[in-house]
Amino acid sequence: MFLRYGIPPFYIDVERKEEYYNALEIADKEKNFNALYEYIFRALIRAHVELAAYPATI
Repeated sequence: MFLRYGIPPFYIDVERKEEYYNALEIADKEKNFNALYEYIFRALIRAHVELAAYPATI
């Protein structure tokens, strides 16, 4: 879905997994999605930086 809109895929870093779980829990229990949005945006930025570091293969 993200690729359709030009957004790079992202992954849950094993080192940041606890932060992701905390953000999910807050979103679920408190209906406050700010921490989850922030986690996803940071993950997207990391993915974009990583992808930009490699030349296009096509």
